[in-house]
Amino acid sequence: MTLVTTVAAPWGIWQCSDHRLTVGDELYDDWSAKHVVITCPNGDALLAYTGVGEIGIYTKPLDIHPEADVDALPSWLVDERAKVGGFVSGPTSEWVLEALSGESRSVADSVDHLCRAATAAPGFRRSTIPTAFVLGAYVGSQAFFATVANGGWIGTGPGSVTREESFRLSLMEVNGPGVTFAGAHGAVTQEDRDRLVGIIQRPPRDPLDYFELLADVNRRAARNGRFATYVSEHCTISYLPPERGAVHTHVETWGVEPPPDFVGGIEVVAFGVNLHRASAKMPHGGKFWLAPTPPSADAPPHDALGGS
Repeated sequence: MTLVTTVAAPWGIWQCSDHRLTVGDELYDDWSAKHVVITCPNGDALLAYTGVGEIGIYTKPLDIHPEADVDALPSWLVDERAKVGGFVSGPTSEWVLEALSGESRSVADSVDHLCRAATAAPGFRRSTIPTAFVLGAYVGSQAFFATVANGGWIGTGPGSVTREESFRLSLMEVNGPGVTFAGAHGAVTQEDRDRLVGIIQRPPRDPLDYFELLADVNRRAARNGRFATYVSEHCTISYLPPERGAVHTHVETWGVEPPPDFVGGIEVVAFGVNLHRASAKMPHGGKFWLAPTPPSADAPPHDALGGS
């Protein structure tokens, strides 16, 4: 399981997820990052997920010009797997990168493609547990909240877990602040739910102040009785502002040293380009730019997701 907390408002989108993977009640991996940033021609999105944490991935070979000097390209861009492609087992975040790579799509088309690809993926079909991808997005100045799920992990209170054969897409405009929990949502106390809802009713003085707030909620959830098996105290938090460009991310370790192979905490797919090999070189947190330049103030506003 895991815990994904998403705060969506006209003035910002924040997302927090822990790092734990379990098989049944047994710990499998305590440092699996579950965040992806998606940047599209008409907007950007944060994505986190709960459910299947590792899956078989078909990596597409890079389309390298036959006359190109491959040895002169960066090693992170052209590793052996990138040259030939093939099936490997890896984090679901890498599957998302591969699913959305190869074509630059609008936000709407990206989410729709993710839904179709997840339904077709054998790894999700074979699993007995449901998976939910939770997204917060901006298209122009309009915020959206979306889920792509094949079962009942989504909710803000107690509920039964169900699994369906196909993934379904749920999408809603965000015109006021709201918070949702996915995965081990029962680990979040009513006190923390009420506290979060109260705090997010107005814009924060500093958007990064929510990093500590969400990390604290995640930590208390990880210490909540039986849920301690399924949620790690350390977590990744990301912030997407309404204006395009800078995405902030932070890995809260609570003093625990991550293993050497822990990758930054966040993955990026930009305009259909899988930046996994670049994100592996990023520090565990910071700020990075997704758009080449901030949008012009003269650009017409978007009032829809812009699907084809």
